[in-house]
Amino acid sequence: MLIHTAAAEMAEPLTFVYFVSGQGFGLASRVVEITSHLIAAGHCVHIVGQAPHTIWLQSIDCPKRLIFRNALVDSFAIQSDALTVDRMKSLLDFEAIFERQEEIVEAEATYLREVKADLVVVDIAPMACTAAARAGVRCVAVTNFSWDYIYAEYIETQGVRFRAVCEKIAQAYSKADLLLRVPGFTPMPAFRRVEDVPLVVRMARTPRDAIRARYGLQPDQKVVVFNFGGAHPETWKLGESFLPAGWVCIVCTALPTPTLPPNFIKAPADEYTPDLIDATDVLLGKVGYGTVSEAVAHLKPFVWVRRDYFNEQPFLLRLLEAHGLAIELHRDDFYAGRWHQKLEQAYASAPGTAPTGSPTVRHNVLASVAAEAPATAPFAGFTVLEGPPAYLALSPAAGTDAPPPLLGGDGGEVGGLLPDVIEFVKLLGGLRRPDAQLPAPGKPTDLIEAASCFRWPSADSAATPSYYDELVLARAPGRLDLMGGIADYSGSLVLQMPIREACLVAMQRHPSPPPGELAKLRIVSLGADDNHRAPAFEMPLKALLKAGSADGPITYEAARALFKANPSTQWAAYVAGCLLVLAREKGVDFGSDGLSILLRSDVPEGKGVSSSASIEVASMCALLQCYAPEVAAVCGPALAPGAAPGTIPISGRELGLLAQMVENRVVGAPCGVMDQMASLLGRQGQLLALLCQPAEPLAYVDIPSSLSVWGIDSGIRHAVSGADYGSVRVGAFMGYRWLQQRAFARLIEAKRDEAEDGFQDSLAVSSPTPPSRVPHPAPSSEDLPNEDLVTKLGGLSNEDLMTKLGGLPNEDLMTKLGGGYLANVKPSELAALATLPEAISGAAFLAEFPDGHGDTVTTIAPETTYAVRLPTQHPISEHFRVQTFAELLHGEPVATGPFGRQVEMLGELMYQSHASYTACGLGSDGTDRLVELIRRAGVKRGLYGAKITGGGSGGTVAVLGHVGAGEAVEAVVDQYTREYGHKPYVFTGSSPGALAFGHLRLRPI
Repeated sequence: MLIHTAAAEMAEPLTFVYFVSGQGFGLASRVVEITSHLIAAGHCVHIVGQAPHTIWLQSIDCPKRLIFRNALVDSFAIQSDALTVDRMKSLLDFEAIFERQEEIVEAEATYLREVKADLVVVDIAPMACTAAARAGVRCVAVTNFSWDYIYAEYIETQGVRFRAVCEKIAQAYSKADLLLRVPGFTPMPAFRRVEDVPLVVRMARTPRDAIRARYGLQPDQKVVVFNFGGAHPETWKLGESFLPAGWVCIVCTALPTPTLPPNFIKAPADEYTPDLIDATDVLLGKVGYGTVSEAVAHLKPFVWVRRDYFNEQPFLLRLLEAHGLAIELHRDDFYAGRWHQKLEQAYASAPGTAPTGSPTVRHNVLASVAAEAPATAPFAGFTVLEGPPAYLALSPAAGTDAPPPLLGGDGGEVGGLLPDVIEFVKLLGGLRRPDAQLPAPGKPTDLIEAASCFRWPSADSAATPSYYDELVLARAPGRLDLMGGIADYSGSLVLQMPIREACLVAMQRHPSPPPGELAKLRIVSLGADDNHRAPAFEMPLKALLKAGSADGPITYEAARALFKANPSTQWAAYVAGCLLVLAREKGVDFGSDGLSILLRSDVPEGKGVSSSASIEVASMCALLQCYAPEVAAVCGPALAPGAAPGTIPISGRELGLLAQMVENRVVGAPCGVMDQMASLLGRQGQLLALLCQPAEPLAYVDIPSSLSVWGIDSGIRHAVSGADYGSVRVGAFMGYRWLQQRAFARLIEAKRDEAEDGFQDSLAVSSPTPPSRVPHPAPSSEDLPNEDLVTKLGGLSNEDLMTKLGGLPNEDLMTKLGGGYLANVKPSELAALATLPEAISGAAFLAEFPDGHGDTVTTIAPETTYAVRLPTQHPISEHFRVQTFAELLHGEPVATGPFGRQVEMLGELMYQSHASYTACGLGSDGTDRLVELIRRAGVKRGLYGAKITGGGSGGTVAVLGHVGAGEAVEAVVDQYTREYGHKPYVFTGSSPGALAFGHLRLRPI
């Protein structure tokens, strides 16, 4: 698309000041395209930023009207290498720049006044919007992304200390008058007024034949352009064998290159890249706006290599896929030189579809905004952004075809199943089509990968189907945490409801490969690109399970390192980890067969509704059925006599603990157990009352017919693996360890007071030795919470001391304060026992407790200061609140009305729980605002209570209300949408847990 202004139509030239972010070449290329046409129309353009000037001077015919101002106006996403963004350094750099915000804004506002700017154009430096508002100049953003979105996801792993950075960026963007949104765009909720425009892109200027002649290429020779900025050429290690026979590769880089193979040609450093792309056949490189837009504009297939933590990537891929131009080359294949297949596939692919829309954006888009009367006063901010932006609020939907239903359950017609199951089965059927593996306009990459996942029988073998033709399908829902939440890791009672959204897993075994080949584990995740992941993961099963090795499966530490080595496929740990846990913990022998797994999850990530647990549970259940003979060989037959075929020979409780182990030990996320247990054991429309000591299902609690439960997504992303959840958990275990030591000292003191003088003199002990560790033993019935506080002390490192003191010889000396669980300490006992420190550094704690805090899934960082008192108090008070909540839910009404005052009491308990989360540091502005809106609506509108859920720090708010309060919930959602620019997803309804659903065996027909 060309943006131009016709000089003849303008009364006088205008002065544009164009602020450009960072040093990205692709971003600068679209700025050059706009700038060149503004200057051609007679206007003057000032370029402000730190991008190199050469790209403008190469394209602008009239440099006299092009003025450069070198100024630091923002940072950019800093790369640790060509394929990986350094998230921490990117955040730190932007944070440092915003510390100078007032200085930068005032300097740029002064400059705008001095040059008498008519319009500020931004791509996409946030402080430029603030400077324009201060100077009283209108401001237009032209972009496909905004920095608040790019940095938002980094917060979940790097800590909420950076949330203020995103808030400041969004506040700055809210001062812009208009956003011209370019295709391939991310969510940009901060802008008040948005207009979509066609692609802004540089087009070829030299005929194709002339370019090919310049490089000595034959008219029919196959040529690929290699455009891989950000990496030094020495890291590529290019080889002649990388290319198919007869192919030539033109390498684009401004850096010095080592000697290239004979079939590689280096382009001049000042080569105009669109000319090369137009003259060649295929583009090979990493995803970025410049390369993607030029591939789309010239209809060239793009063989792309995935980048880590590059948050524009899924949206730019949607743009490529919409035009049928995206073909992924896996990173390992890229570095190993296995390019042949993808290059040939790209060359043979059908021509893509041209971009739609007008080829121009008329001159009055920018010029008319500049000509408008300036605002009478600088814009002071937009009310919808008084809170933070909606972090990662929206993702583009991956469009799919509607494949025909070619599969049947147990050989019959699919019917009587949940809607998501029917849809998934139909999708599986569509994967059999001959063209399923071919790229096409609008077809997502993940569907192409999925089509190669399974082994489909040929027409000849259809009459005699094999065991290996079957697909096993399992389903596990997410869960809504009504009460309990993070107190689960301290042994609290929790109340959980399975939600309607679920993860579905289809699994198929493959016959043992021929001699010399290794059995493979292949996992494909549908929708992966929407969440910044590679859709396919593949590895030899032997690398995970060491089949035939006397050493057995690899260690959990080795597995964790293996999956973390490649961030784009790190998600596979949730699935592959199930094999490792079953092999290590239960001795399941997975043999020499290969295995393919396809998963699709409707449980949204980062919302605090157990998206990861649903993957683990569905994968675990499918594995147990897919390998039923092998599981029975080590676990025995089905538990109950006469159990139906396919009954899992492992108890639900144990299966939930195994699934939790996947997340704790393989993934490395310190979650509690309630997520996996609720996904596995939940029943539709009921609350699972689970005592997390370690995982004791107590009852299924009916929700009274007059009540209903909703979940409202704040749009602020949550992660159990994030820094803040882990810090609060560490603080709770520190506090528990502290309480144990103080209680131990009190016990010794009490025993000594009772002892006879002679016995006390003979003891000759000056000070007691505190407990040496704090494990979490599985409690027996006599270990549960109604024991006297002092008698539950044990685990002493000096058993002789306890015996001489007249200790309790029948008491397990490893049993701890509260039966081994912090939640069992009563609130009154906590107050009487000790005054906990408000906070303590990791180093100071380890100096007093060298053996640590007793939690096997978190570690103490000596340099970090941890809050202790509030994280320790929370599970103690939460356990009491949940017990009270459960009693009230089915107690006798205490006042007249459909449910009496109990609803207000239930709601108050939820509000108290929310306040306690916030006090621990696990709140967020978005969830706080939703809870406040529910509180304001109140009992009169049928809304009784609300609280943040799960791991906190964003995610979903659980709401309890009258069954007829749906309109009141929608009113809250509408108000939140107006304030935050994000329409929350509302979780309604329920579905069966994985065990209640069972499984399906599907056979192609």
